[in-house]
Amino acid sequence: MAEDKVYSGDLQSMTKGQLMFESHRVLACSILKNDNGIFLSGVVGAAMKKKVTYNYRLKLEKSSGDPLNSHCECPAGRGPHGSCKHVAAVLIMISEFIATGNVNTGRSCTDTLMMFTKPKSSYSGSPVKAEKLPTKRKLAPVYLADPRPIKYRNCPGFNDHIKNTVTNFCSVSSMDLSIRYLYEKADIQVSVTVYYNCINIST
Repeated sequence: MAEDKVYSGDLQSMTKGQLMFESHRVLACSILKNDNGIFLSGVVGAAMKKKVTYNYRLKLEKSSGDPLNSHCECPAGRGPHGSCKHVAAVLIMISEFIATGNVNTGRSCTDTLMMFTKPKSSYSGSPVKAEKLPTKRKLAPVYLADPRPIKYRNCPGFNDHIKNTVTNFCSVSSMDLSIRYLYEKADIQVSVTVYYNCINIST
């Protein structure tokens, strides 16, 4: 065994393949059986990188099940007689299936129950203030403070000026601004009465 490097490499592949099989790195396997033998193909995930996968192909003897040809996309599994750990994991999976009848492959995204629309928990307390909402950002003490200079704060008539500006802009441009819904609607009857009173005064 020490002198035969190929045999030693095969033993290492079987040991590593057993670990890959137990960690569900065999992702897919399809089987075709005909008169020429049993053909298998599928996907095996890499041992270290989860996003890397390798395609494999196997040919088994029909009567005995012995592997005749094997190929894997990894550098160590080049055919026609590749003996890498990915091929070993597939052979161990086949042996496990023959013994127990269970196909031990990695689960796909559609095998798990969809849970992303289920609410995590319901809240039954009083409303939480905006400045106390949980956040990952570290808010400064003046986060909700008025950013305007002091001389422009609490100016008399400022709210009326903004209201008139929004109203005139929406009427002239025919555009809709969300801020206009914060103001109460105008009283049409009072507006008509003031209009006619202004006409009578002018005449």
